Formats: sequence, structure tokens, C-alpha cells
Amino acid sequence: QLIFQSQVLQEGANDVKTIAAASLQHVARRSPASLDNALLKVIVPALLASSKEKNTIVKSSAESALLYVLRLREGESALQYEPLKC
Repeated sequence: QLIFQSQVLQEGANDVKTIAAASLQHVARRSPASLDNALLKVIVPALLASSKEKNTIVKSSAESALLYVLRLREGESALQYEPLKC
């Protein structure tokens, strides 16, 4: 069903794209673990393409979903950031 939503993101009407992105965000937000890599390979390109839409609502919905799908809201510890030493 999540793969269907990624197809809708690429081919659907703007209001449907917005709902599909919001539902992907909800699933990623409620999932205790990160999504499967095979699923991410389908979802991320569709969300990236939607983030380049002219419609600002679709664009912002896709960008917001990307934050949760890629787990970018979990803080710096999730990114394994190591500062440069000067």
C-alpha cells in the first residue's frame, strides 16, 4: 500500500499527492524503526520529485514527509555527526 502511495505522488492530482505525502509522513512518524530499505528506494525518489512541484502545498507536504521518512527529526545523534578538529 505504501508503494501505491508513491505511485500516486508521481501521477495523481495535487490534492491526492498532498494526502499521499501526509499519509507517508504519518506512517514514518508512528513507525518505531526506520522503514525497510527496499521501500525507501521507492518512496524517497517519489517524495523528492514531489518536493520539486510548482504547487506549494504538495511541495511542503513532500518535504515534511521526507523529514520523517529519512528520520531527520531525531536530532544530531541520529546523523552520527562528528565535527572537524582544527
